[in-house]
Amino acid sequence: METHPIMRPAEMPEEFLKAVYDAGGVACGGFARHLASSNKDSTSKDIDIYPLNKDALRNLIVVFDRISHDSGCGGISDTSLYQEVSAQTAFFQQNERTFKAQIVHMPMYPEEVLSTFDFTVCQAFLDLPRLRVITPQDWKYHEDTRLLRLTNSRRTYLAYRLTKYLDKGYSPNYETIMTFMSGMKMAPHNNDTPTAGELASWLSLVHRCLHNNNDNVSLIDQISVLGQLIDNDCFQGNRLF
Repeated sequence: METHPIMRPAEMPEEFLKAVYDAGGVACGGFARHLASSNKDSTSKDIDIYPLNKDALRNLIVVFDRISHDSGCGGISDTSLYQEVSAQTAFFQQNERTFKAQIVHMPMYPEEVLSTFDFTVCQAFLDLPRLRVITPQDWKYHEDTRLLRLTNSRRTYLAYRLTKYLDKGYSPNYETIMTFMSGMKMAPHNNDTPTAGELASWLSLVHRCLHNNNDNVSLIDQISVLGQLIDNDCFQGNRLF
């Protein structure tokens, strides 16, 4: 693992983070990535908090409830499903910025949390006591050059995750796109996944169909359309259009 200095200290909600860390939580993922990112247009107001253990989870729920009510930005949400695990959300304000914070009900150490993330650029967590961000060794090169590469996690891939990072300016190679898409769910109630060959054929059809209407169609548009089709309960591979 490597450590990185915080590039944007002014964007840290210190009061909130101190309460979270005192309760046994750790900020992992996009917010930690943003704090150490060299990209000038990097931005994040979403903070994903992971508890170290079950006691920390109980403490964090109390902290979220208090902070969300004190800030006047709305109370803590009911437990919801976040990337296939339970989560709770609260909103708060600090330094004229509104943050969305989420407790992910998946108690584990941050190094374990990173292994569950889909892209290497997401593999970061905030070491608040030392004011550093911790990542795997390849993180800085991928983040600095905006390379979008998959990790070895076995999570279910969702189309919006890929388009989200394409929209941020990250560049996946062909292998990353096809591996990602072959792992996407066919539908909410169907665990079958298409093969890479099927996806290549479908993506080609999507590409040709969109180009008939717009010569400047982007890769984001193509993947977004294909992702919507794959996530559709009524989708049948032989009835793409």
